[in-house]
Amino acid sequence: VTCVAKVPAGEATQPLAQAASSQQTPAEPDHMTAVSSTGDAFTLPPAELEDAMRRARAGDAAAAMRVALHFDAGQNQQQRAYEWLELAATHGDVNGMIDLASYLSDEPGVAPCKRAGEWLTRAEQSPNTTPEQTIRIGEVRGSLGDCAQRAADAR
Repeated sequence: VTCVAKVPAGEATQPLAQAASSQQTPAEPDHMTAVSSTGDAFTLPPAELEDAMRRARAGDAAAAMRVALHFDAGQNQQQRAYEWLELAATHGDVNGMIDLASYLSDEPGVAPCKRAGEWLTRAEQSPNTTPEQTIRIGEVRGSLGDCAQRAADAR
C-alpha cells in the first residue's frame, strides 16, 4: 500500500516515500520533531490511534487515512492498512481512492483490476480532486494496462 501523507509545511500532499524522506529545511515549522526511523513518524500513540479509529468508523475520511498511514508506514502491516485505506476511500478521500486503486492494480486477477478502475473513476469525478491528484490518477490508470495484461495471462 502506498499512502499519501499531508506534511505540515504548506499542507501539500506528496507520496509517502517522498514525505518520509523529506528533509526539514529552515523555512519549515520548528515544531517538527526528529524521529529515530521513518516508521516512528507515522506511528500513533495508543490513545490517538483509538481516537482516530473511532472517528474513521464514524465517517471521518482523514482519520481513516491517518490510521492507514499508521499501519502502512508506521507498523508495516499492509493488510490492516488496506482495510483503513478502503474505509478512507469509501468516505470520499480522493488520495485514499487513488492509493486503493494503485494497491488493487498490483493484485492478481481481473476483479481487482476492475475495482481499481472504478476507484479511479470515482476519484476523477470527485469535486475535491486537485490537479496533482489528477496527475496521479493518470499514472495509476496507465498501470491498469499492465494489470489487465497480467490478468489475461493468468487465465
